[in-house]
Amino acid sequence: MENKKSFFLECYELGIIKFGRFALKSGIESPFYVDLRPLASDPKILKKLANYLLDMLPLDNFDLICGVPYAALPMATAMSLESYLPLIIKRKEAKKYGTAKMIEGIYTKGQNCLLVEDVITSGASLLETIPDIEEEGITVSDIVVVLDRQQGGKERLEKRAYRVHTLFTISEICGWLKEEGHLADDEILRIREFLNGDTVHFEEEKRLSYEQKLEICDHSVAQKLLNIAIEKKTNLIVSADVTTTQQLLELAEKVGPHIAALKTHIDVILDFDPDQTILPLKDLASKYNFLLMEDRKFADIGNTQELQFSYGMYKISNWADFVTAQVIAGYDSLDCFRNVGVVAILGMSSSGTLTHKA
Repeated sequence: MENKKSFFLECYELGIIKFGRFALKSGIESPFYVDLRPLASDPKILKKLANYLLDMLPLDNFDLICGVPYAALPMATAMSLESYLPLIIKRKEAKKYGTAKMIEGIYTKGQNCLLVEDVITSGASLLETIPDIEEEGITVSDIVVVLDRQQGGKERLEKRAYRVHTLFTISEICGWLKEEGHLADDEILRIREFLNGDTVHFEEEKRLSYEQKLEICDHSVAQKLLNIAIEKKTNLIVSADVTTTQQLLELAEKVGPHIAALKTHIDVILDFDPDQTILPLKDLASKYNFLLMEDRKFADIGNTQELQFSYGMYKISNWADFVTAQVIAGYDSLDCFRNVGVVAILGMSSSGTLTHKA
């Protein structure tokens, strides 16, 4: 097999790296841009790449192979064909039909999967991919990467005990390109300054546990919801999209033991009756320890909202633990809900919505 430099120069002819000024997704301006997707259009080079990557690895350690979606998928496929390691496919998002799985393919719990990535910068895409694979009971111990941009991603993953194998580094290929006359001294200097000054550092996001949130939570309804979540070990809120009292009560009976709250649309209950609908519903909420959330999406001036909330046939204030409300009328318009919880509506999923999705 030819040496790494010769192979890289073959790849370079496909336009996989460009030099100049490029705005990255992170907002940083970079003096180079890497896109390895053209490699998939040259089967001979793709096959060579697969073998270079495989030669770096202890293949007996792996049962499966998976490419980080989507640029690394052709590379992982080529490696699978060369090594006979079974390929599994990670989706960026689950299908809304069929099995709705995030991981496609044939696998069993306990197998070890080799993860393939085209370019590593911060490591964020890998850290998004790995939990979905591990959630299926598959182990990830090793990651093989074609190009390391040397901006902190490799080190970030190694701190989490993943072994990261890289074929090329940006410093290495810049040296080769300078030798071949493709890069001038001032371009090399800009790249070195960029790499020295713009390593991507991340503070790990620390999510508070429900117990920690409870310690700093002042609102009585929020405290109640957190206590339920802790006690029942669930944060599920089920939407009761039904139109009769019987359907509503049957649903509450069925899901009550497993939920933290039931979300109602009380104004679509065709046979609504306070005694026949609300009283049994409150009994079920008490029996199974869940809260009632009326998805009314209040959106009016304060006085009108107070009337809608407390009066009329539904008398929502008598039974709802918390409600949903638009915030277009301002903070003061929510004052009428001071004794219950409020979920603010910041965006909606309907087509053509004039609100921004939260």
